[in-house]
Amino acid sequence: MRDNDRGSPPVNVNIYLNGQKAEARTVAPGQGEVVTLDVSSTSNVAIESICSNQYKYCDRVYFWEAELEYPPIPKK
Repeated sequence: MRDNDRGSPPVNVNIYLNGQKAEARTVAPGQGEVVTLDVSSTSNVAIESICSNQYKYCDRVYFWEAELEYPPIPKK
């Protein structure tokens, strides 16, 4: 959502791994969030955003960076 849209209600963001809710956050305009999840045994990732106010329009939520990183290889 845009940083300058202070009138937009917060948005509830749910992240699902293989169909199971793994993380839930409430995000307000101008508030950044970082989520780190272990997806090493995951075949499906879904992100859902739900407006927290059923009577007022919520602006869009923008996801601008996603990274997959391999875990460090343990030394023998």
